[in-house]
Amino acid sequence: MAEKTTERHVTVLMPLGLHLRPADMLVKTASGFQSRIELCRPNDNERFDAKSILSLLTVAAIQGTELIVRATGEDADQAANEIARLFANGFGELDSPPVEE
Repeated sequence: MAEKTTERHVTVLMPLGLHLRPADMLVKTASGFQSRIELCRPNDNERFDAKSILSLLTVAAIQGTELIVRATGEDADQAANEIARLFANGFGELDSPPVEE
């Protein structure tokens, strides 16, 4: 049986982009799931391991960058949703109130 894969499209909202602090939050969140979790650029074969701080820092995602969160495994839906929520809330770096889903 094939593993379940879930994708969510996200946009980097933080003024400083995906820098060290949000990347660290992303790694800690992703590491709490069994699924394999990657960030991908649309129309690009390059994939970044969401459980690796070094991998995430090479994304070089500035504000406005669109990415795909791809989770594969038993808890893929939950993992993709939680990471998409981090992006929607700007990793706590935005002046506006958090987005509830």
